[in-house]
Amino acid sequence: MQTLILDAHQGWRWLAEGFRIYRKNPHFLALLLLSYWGVLLLFSLIPLLGYLAAAVFGPVFLVSLMNACRDADHGEGVFSGPPKSSESSKGASFPRRRSVLPVLFSGFSVERNRLLMLGAVYCAVDLFLLAGTALFDDGLLFQTLLGVAKIDSETPVDASLIESQLLWFLLLRLPMILALWYAPLLTGWRGVPLAKALFFSCVAVWRNRQAFLAYGLCAFLFCALLPVSISSLLVLILPFATTFITYVLVLVFVLIFLPVLMVSRYVSYRDVFRVDTNA
Repeated sequence: MQTLILDAHQGWRWLAEGFRIYRKNPHFLALLLLSYWGVLLLFSLIPLLGYLAAAVFGPVFLVSLMNACRDADHGEGVFSGPPKSSESSKGASFPRRRSVLPVLFSGFSVERNRLLMLGAVYCAVDLFLLAGTALFDDGLLFQTLLGVAKIDSETPVDASLIESQLLWFLLLRLPMILALWYAPLLTGWRGVPLAKALFFSCVAVWRNRQAFLAYGLCAFLFCALLPVSISSLLVLILPFATTFITYVLVLVFVLIFLPVLMVSRYVSYRDVFRVDTNA
């Protein structure tokens, strides 16, 4: 499978294009992402099994989210329907009406078994890495992430140890994240076998490492540094409205920035594997 090698400036374009697609139907895409987080929240209520379920079903739900992004890009599927009756809309054609739940679970209708196997691999790697951290913190990070134990003000723990273990866990987890960046889409949309999907995902990310580096820097700038800078400035100007400013920025982050990041992931796949734009 051939992958394109893109310039560094494409990383910025992925975000810009993601915002353009997001603007086609911001309400639906934001609601879809919130619904997905709601599912993750339900999983988190179940100690141990919830974490495992979220990991195993992760690739399936990713395909569902990307289905919505692809439909929005093509101008179909995820729109809320035609405008209310008006003279200007007579004779015009509009995308059919779809609700959130069918889209959220649409990933289960394509290559479900392979996607679940992909999630099982991800889950196994996670457990292996967490088991490694247990050698240094007596399993506290392992138990905390799996919901077996909770850290509160009454729990005597070394916070610096937990933070360092979490950092190492995330760093060691990064290669698997890159391997799974495109693998679910290659499997769900193209039917690529699991091993090949992981391999091609790694190759695609590595060959476009400059674009991904620029993408990461731009995402950090606009989704982290910029909001924090704006909030700090507004708090200095309007110290009496700190709480209100915080709420507004959180809403903007959740309803705009995060959905745009979701769509930008689809855009990166579309551009890197441009050989088949209908995939």
